[in-house]
Amino acid sequence: MARAVKIYGDAAQGSLFFDGVRIPPAPLGGVVVASTLAGTTNRIRVVRNDQFQKNGVDPRVLFKRMINTRVRNKAGQRLVQDLGYTQTQVINYINDEANRKANEVDIQKNGNTVGSGNTINFIGSGVSAVSVSGDIATVHIAGGSAGNPVTSGILTSSNNTLRLTLQDASTVDVDVTSLNSVSPVSLANSTSYFFLNSGNQLANNQHDKNNGVVFYGTPIRRGEELVFTVPGEDLHVGVWNGGNGVTGIGNVNNKSNWSTKWYFDNSESDWKSSSGTYRKTGVELNKDVTTFGGTYSIRYGYNSEKLELHEHSTAYSWLISSANTGVGTTQAYIYFSSEDETQASTPGSLPTVSEVRSQDFTIKSYTDSARPGPSFYSGTRVNDVWRSNRSLRSGMKLKFTIPTSASNQYWATNFEGTEDLGNGQNNAYTEGEMTWRLTNNEKFVAHTDCTINSNYTAVDGTTTLQLVGRNCSWRYNADNTWDVFDEDTDEVILTGDDTLSGDMYPYLLAVNNSTNVLQDYVQYEWEWNQATWFMEYRDWQSGYNNNTALNARGNTAPLKTASGALDISAGFYTITNAAYNVTWGEKLRPGQEFIWTQLSINNNGSSKHNFIIGVLNSTFNGYTAGIRFNRTGTVKNQGDQDAG
Repeated sequence: MARAVKIYGDAAQGSLFFDGVRIPPAPLGGVVVASTLAGTTNRIRVVRNDQFQKNGVDPRVLFKRMINTRVRNKAGQRLVQDLGYTQTQVINYINDEANRKANEVDIQKNGNTVGSGNTINFIGSGVSAVSVSGDIATVHIAGGSAGNPVTSGILTSSNNTLRLTLQDASTVDVDVTSLNSVSPVSLANSTSYFFLNSGNQLANNQHDKNNGVVFYGTPIRRGEELVFTVPGEDLHVGVWNGGNGVTGIGNVNNKSNWSTKWYFDNSESDWKSSSGTYRKTGVELNKDVTTFGGTYSIRYGYNSEKLELHEHSTAYSWLISSANTGVGTTQAYIYFSSEDETQASTPGSLPTVSEVRSQDFTIKSYTDSARPGPSFYSGTRVNDVWRSNRSLRSGMKLKFTIPTSASNQYWATNFEGTEDLGNGQNNAYTEGEMTWRLTNNEKFVAHTDCTINSNYTAVDGTTTLQLVGRNCSWRYNADNTWDVFDEDTDEVILTGDDTLSGDMYPYLLAVNNSTNVLQDYVQYEWEWNQATWFMEYRDWQSGYNNNTALNARGNTAPLKTASGALDISAGFYTITNAAYNVTWGEKLRPGQEFIWTQLSINNNGSSKHNFIIGVLNSTFNGYTAGIRFNRTGTVKNQGDQDAG
């Protein structure tokens, strides 16, 4: 049975919503248009005129052939079955909702909605009838023979109530919350931020704390994240717990009014670990995290079921901090406030939110609108095209273990088919660029633009043997070639026919309906894949108590090379803190050796060449086996060898 969809416009948020399907809200003002599908009497075609298909001419299709019995109003009533609407009335309903204008007021009589408008025309005294024409709602007021006209009006209750005084001194209150805004809001300049106290939409990213805390209009669910860039000011972000009515910079930023809050100090360009009155609360962050610009997200972690703060930059992505406790609800609104407690109570800049997306993978195209859930981890459908949010770069690889019962899956270096959310590419797996396949009997196949290694010990003609539990990797080599590699036997399984260039974002081209992607598909772990020194990043974890290079050096990121993060002004890499470690990007296997030449003695400091080399422990912050050297390049005495 086709899934019901509630279609309704919300003037306060300036959007047309499609609850029940994974179609994002669209702007009001006639952007969305519904019509009867040609050749049918009960099918509806819905398009969006501000977005286009691949040809750049035809509008984007939201619903290609939706049956009219699927449509419901905001209250959940079925237009056809419950309200007796005809096909024409359903079409008119959708178009009327789409043609609402931002900040319209819904007009009701005796609890029944009769329309909406931007202008209210009061006539006579005593409400006797209500009618709506276009954008004007006319209220007929019955009274005495002399009438009882409105003589004056004032705004009360934080500008949310219009109080009208009649000629006989009686008053009539009109709720104008939806019309109240910090500044005029239109489709062209509105944001997705809203004040908690009033529900008013912000016209721009300037936050006036006198109106209280703000929240982003789209909540995040388990497996989703809200992506943003920090502004050039201090920032508070998390979950509000202070209720409505709290205003003023000292109250809005006070951590006592938040259950979860991270605090970004713009003057020092770091996420603060201190727990002062206006700092972080309810999160695991015991050391400041120095940043180097970049993009961040608040994630509702699918596995942890906690809110998490992540940093993202193409191939570099890492968990900075987690909340102390789980979310405890199916979704969470993310709240923001600008500036710290020392600044004047004037509007400050909020971050720019780019999107709310599924964590790790974003759906780029699908043909079946009956999505299993909001995120990749809720499941996939046939013809889904999912793109990794994180790129793979030269000198890196994606490690994975072949599942015990794998789904048939196609992985590609790019997707060249039609992308559309609801009317996407059929047989999407045929449109991948350089695509390899892992079958449902755990065998590798070179699907397009790649070749099986005929000398691989587990090859069986044009496929491999069944490889359940085998540790493998998808490698982007330093020479820009790529392959799939058997990590257990040190053999290439298959190779790409062409080289790669720049950042490559892996694509999953789904050919099955899955509700358990953690079991059905390979799960990737990014790792180094080059004969050079990399900055160690595994020594950082949420709540860790010691400094590492990852949190203390702003330009250090997971899998970043030492040449990209360390000082080389003296002609060699300088590790300036004993807590920092670097790791060589190749494994040392039994029977192999690692050879290097010591640097010459110099006068660049007494600690130069005073180092340890060996094997890190399970938390990667100390050595289980290591040999210490003097600055002269000689091995230290036995009494100084304290690392096994």
